[in-house]
Amino acid sequence: MLLYRLEASVVLMVWWLLRALPAERAAALGRFALGVLGPMSAKAPLVKANLSIAFPALPVPAIDALARRNWRNLGLVFGEYPHLDRIARVDKNPRLELVDLCGLDVYRHRERPGIFFGAHLSNWEMMALALAREGVPLLALQAPLRNPYLGQLMDRARIEFGCKLVSRGESMLARGLLMRELVNHVRAGGSLGMLLDLAMQGGVPVPFFNQPMSASLTPARMAERYDCDFLPVRTQRLGVARFRVTVYP
Repeated sequence: MLLYRLEASVVLMVWWLLRALPAERAAALGRFALGVLGPMSAKAPLVKANLSIAFPALPVPAIDALARRNWRNLGLVFGEYPHLDRIARVDKNPRLELVDLCGLDVYRHRERPGIFFGAHLSNWEMMALALAREGVPLLALQAPLRNPYLGQLMDRARIEFGCKLVSRGESMLARGLLMRELVNHVRAGGSLGMLLDLAMQGGVPVPFFNQPMSASLTPARMAERYDCDFLPVRTQRLGVARFRVTVYP
């Protein structure tokens, strides 16, 4: 716990430094820092190994270059976290735009429940941010952080989403309570937001980039049982702290 507190204290100091900067400068600083430190971290070999699985035809130099781009994007995401409220703000020069190809009014007015799903691409937090800003009654699932103090920091940042957030649980009791909350929300006409490219303990093996991944069938089962629509969401980075979120039919 002492190490967790120390880690959280360092992150909190960096957080407030980034918050004091304009959103674009904070994100650019994060990009520079992770672009330098990321390739030297213990996770660097894993990143390259995963990229080689996803892009088997790419030569090693191209994988190395793509890994550096991934680290820089992760740095952008970290630098953007303290500015979620500013990114979501609607003004004459918006940083976050939403393209509605599915007819969001149906879900906004609780006429039908929907399951909006995406992946950890670009800045994955923008999906919930954009949908909640559009008035969709969203309950979004998040993966709990190992460090509980960092988790509290992230929860404070995610308050800007304007939607309810619940953490996935690993224990049987936690999963049972989570399912009850999801079902009650959907029965009331609410919608769910999920990122589906995460391995789930006790899940079902499905092919992911031709590799077996333990995935949850909960979204599909809920869609079938409670007549929810399944809606893919794509988040594109248009620039530093600028995004387009597209919701497909």
